Amino acid sequence: MERDVERERKTDAAPNVYERVLAEDRRVMRTSRGGAHFGLVLTALTLGAFGYFEGPK
Repeated sequence: MERDVERERKTDAAPNVYERVLAEDRRVMRTSRGGAHFGLVLTALTLGAFGYFEGPK
């Protein structure tokens, strides 16, 4: 879909506001994935340690 928009637009035209917002969102998502994975691992380790030390009751 993005390529269709680029094909229809002239190459020298400035991107519209919608395309700029989408580009910014993509940039933010790329940088925030690492933090999300770190949080997932930290949560898994915390729950595992809690389960190991407390055991079933």
